[in-house]
This record gives sequence, structure tokens and C-alpha cells, in this order.
Amino acid sequence: MQATQGELKPFLMFYLECINASLMKVLKELQRYDRIKHVKELLGKGHARTMFEIIARMEDGDHFHRQIFDDMLSASASSIAKSLSKLKELNVIKSGESRGEYVISILD
Repeated sequence: MQATQGELKPFLMFYLECINASLMKVLKELQRYDRIKHVKELLGKGHARTMFEIIARMEDGDHFHRQIFDDMLSASASSIAKSLSKLKELNVIKSGESRGEYVISILD
């Protein structure tokens, strides 16, 4: 309304804040993409990489339970535990509040 009366500064500030928010969102997605690509290269092949590819489809901050891997993969419990430990070492997941719960933290 102020812009129609000749006061453009509030509108320009709003417009620039919107552009900044959009650019920050794009930057975060690019950083996440680069991090995912780097982690995949470090993991090579195997259960940890398969698990990471599933995890990478989730959002940072999302919670999951290791049971999804027990149900999806034809791997031993020790192999899944070892892969989860490797993903924790790479800081792409963190332990959750309950046993067997994890939190996605690819960029955190």
C-alpha cells in the first residue's frame, strides 16, 4: 500500500528478503547434494551405501528406526549395526532418543 503512495522502500525490502530466502534454499539444496555425492563416494558399494541412499531421500531432522533396514535388506543384524555405525562416523545420522532410533543429519 505504501508503494502505491510512492514509498517503495518497504516493498523493495520485502522483495529482497523473498529473493534472499529463495537463494538460501537453493544454496542449502546444492550443499546437501554435494554432501550426498561425497558420502556415496566414500561408502563405495555395500549395505551402508544402500542404507544411505534410502536415508538421503529423507529430510534432515527426520527420524527413522533401524527396523526399516532389518525389514528391507537381506543382511544380518550385525552387518546393519556396522553400517549404521559407519553412517554415524560420517555424521549423516545421529542417535535418536530411543534404542534403534536415528535422526537424519546430512547437513547438520
